[in-house]
Amino acid sequence: MATAEGNRPRVKTVFDVEPTTRCNARCVMCPRDKVPELGSMDERTFRQVVARAVEYGEVDAMVLGGLGEPTVHKDLVRFVGIAADAGVRPSIITNGMLLTPKLSRDLVAAGIRSVDLSIGGYSKETYESVQVGCKFETVYRNGIEFARIAAGKAMLNIQVSPTEQTYREAEQIAAFWRANGAKFVFIFAFAMSRGGALDKGEQARGAPAERIANIPRGCANIEELFRPSRRDYRAMHDRADFVCYPKDRFCFISYRGTYQLCCNDYEKKHTIGDVFSMSVDEAFEAKAKLGPKNNALCSVCDMSNGDLAARDLKFYLRAGAYLLRSRAMRLTGRRDHSGLGGTVTTPSVGDEAEG
Repeated sequence: MATAEGNRPRVKTVFDVEPTTRCNARCVMCPRDKVPELGSMDERTFRQVVARAVEYGEVDAMVLGGLGEPTVHKDLVRFVGIAADAGVRPSIITNGMLLTPKLSRDLVAAGIRSVDLSIGGYSKETYESVQVGCKFETVYRNGIEFARIAAGKAMLNIQVSPTEQTYREAEQIAAFWRANGAKFVFIFAFAMSRGGALDKGEQARGAPAERIANIPRGCANIEELFRPSRRDYRAMHDRADFVCYPKDRFCFISYRGTYQLCCNDYEKKHTIGDVFSMSVDEAFEAKAKLGPKNNALCSVCDMSNGDLAARDLKFYLRAGAYLLRSRAMRLTGRRDHSGLGGTVTTPSVGDEAEG
């Protein structure tokens, strides 16, 4: 589909929408102290966001996440239903504390396509030291119950928190969740500065950059998920100053309905426009003019240093093999996990944990 400016193809885009900046946790890898204000999106603004997504047309997914916890928003289920009715594939990223069985049933009934559950550890001690304010047993049970309720209707994915202590338990996290209903277990290959919101001292809590070549067994590199197709890769390069996928493939929209430069703009330094006065095409064109040398976000960010490779045959072969192993794990090798009262299952450690 061409843009209004001519025959330039639209990039298939992930809409990263911020229902709220409020959160019920204080995770150590999240620079929430840099978020300038607390607020929640109203329905009028959300409907306009969805209208802009439909107008744009090339929608990979609409992720309700942003810089807050979406499940604290009182209208989350309604928002999911609005997006699903418009055909823009709604999903959420959540810490899981409020993902009760009732909310899970309501989200599935509203048309949720996937839930990405953030997990900071396999042991109670590690998890609660990373995801401060969340309860290990509650989150694990909520995640397993969502997988059961959503089976055949929506996906459960796991995002492993990028901290040093979590990396040490990543293989156990992956084995557990792949045997208990998760489609993918994603992990960041390194801890990033989050657009400069984390300084070097804070980054020390994260996994070292050299681990980019050593993704833990059973995990998928989350950056690979967002690699564009070759068609989208070329289209992004047609825009000026291509940097990385958060800036050039994602459309990040704040709770106020403003387009921000990217999802790492914690301090809302770079507001491009708003959904009432600017189309998504126009927002991407405006963002393309803000390269690393002329904005205060990219110049201090280590998320991506140059081009992100397009997907290739090797990626699809790896993804296919990963899904086959996950399916096999869910069919075999479960045993009780006594740390959660014997009500939760965990896989045997061994070859099944290979990813």
